Amino acid sequence: MALIAFGINGSELFAQQPKNCKEILDSSPSSASGLYIIDPDGTGPISTMSCYCDMTTDGGGWTLILNYNHLTGTNPTLNVRTTDLPLLGSSSLGTDESGTQFWGHADTNLLKAFNFAEIRFYGKTSEHSREINFKTNHAGTIAYFKTGAGSTSGITSSFTALSGHTANLPAAINLSNANQGNYAMTEYPLWTGSTYHWFLSPTFGRWEVDDYNFSLPSTIHQIWGRECTNNVSISLSACDSFVWNTQTYDSSGVYTQVLQNIQGCDSTVTLTLTIDTTIIASVTSNGATLTANTATATYQWIDCNNGNVAISGETNQSYTPSASGDYAVIISEGACSDTSDCINVVVTEIVYEAEIDKISIYPNPTNGLVTIAIKNANIETLIISVVDIQGKEVFASRESNIATNYNKLINLEGLSKGMYYIKLSTGADVKIQKLIVQ
Repeated sequence: MALIAFGINGSELFAQQPKNCKEILDSSPSSASGLYIIDPDGTGPISTMSCYCDMTTDGGGWTLILNYNHLTGTNPTLNVRTTDLPLLGSSSLGTDESGTQFWGHADTNLLKAFNFAEIRFYGKTSEHSREINFKTNHAGTIAYFKTGAGSTSGITSSFTALSGHTANLPAAINLSNANQGNYAMTEYPLWTGSTYHWFLSPTFGRWEVDDYNFSLPSTIHQIWGRECTNNVSISLSACDSFVWNTQTYDSSGVYTQVLQNIQGCDSTVTLTLTIDTTIIASVTSNGATLTANTATATYQWIDCNNGNVAISGETNQSYTPSASGDYAVIISEGACSDTSDCINVVVTEIVYEAEIDKISIYPNPTNGLVTIAIKNANIETLIISVVDIQGKEVFASRESNIATNYNKLINLEGLSKGMYYIKLSTGADVKIQKLIVQ
């Protein structure tokens, strides 16, 4: 047995003997259509052999298992191959390939060495212009060709037409021929009674491709097999951990599992996994200011005492609440996010020393009318807001270009008695003060 397999032209090398054309294509996706050496049963008794691989049609990976290019007016015998496969010669009608390495089909024992998941039929004739070109994963048909027992019954509703397919078969099938042994692929595997046939029979002088004739036309009959997709590679990212078929992975790496695909074949799946564990969902408090400890992320501060509702507009790394309560932040990086613990904040009075320290608020307590006074002001923008102890805004105002002495009267007479917070912000500076409404 050979240890190294290679293309006949020497252009492809493999670390181990491939078993079929699909395995060759999986190992080297750039492989071209042509002749290759394979060992269908690996370490089994079947010797290595040449085969023809179609690496382009419908994704490629097809192994030729039946090939008859028949010349009009001739009636040669079929060739059941037991130790090798037919190769591909001419693809043109009108060529006599009988008696050559291009003529024949694999017997059932040889086909058993392959794990075909799909079968492809191709045929054309000089009798008419229709072509057969379709694939099927019909399990009954595949088993029939490998054992010679059974039939192709059911293929009518289990096929996919490929490019150029114009034939009536297999859609028009209304009969099935059974238990033809080594001639399962030639004796009416596709059959519409006395109308459309796939039939190769020197005994009856019949060479039929989607027709019914006795005129010995030039014909091409081909059947190909393709195995499962055996190797699949995927890349995924996950946060903290990833569960794959009950297996939990908590670190980045390359992992493999052998899974059964929809065709019932084992496939080796290689997963390149990236686990992101960089988010630190913690918060530092400095007085009434909360700061997320993870930089270069996105943030959304939430009110823990209000159903964890997002606080509108609070999407910076730091947040200074205007009312006492419990607050947390949702930190997001890429596809990952995490939420910090809730931090309790008690708001009394917060003053940032700048222009805003010139602001006076009186009277406090008040019956509803409040004056905001600024001496020697030089403020481009002043945002005034009043919130209740639940953090709900009950008054808002925006003032621009404040200069010299400034006084503004706020009417809060419609508010219920109780404690509120008045927040004054110049953008860079903030003042928050309790306000009692009597």
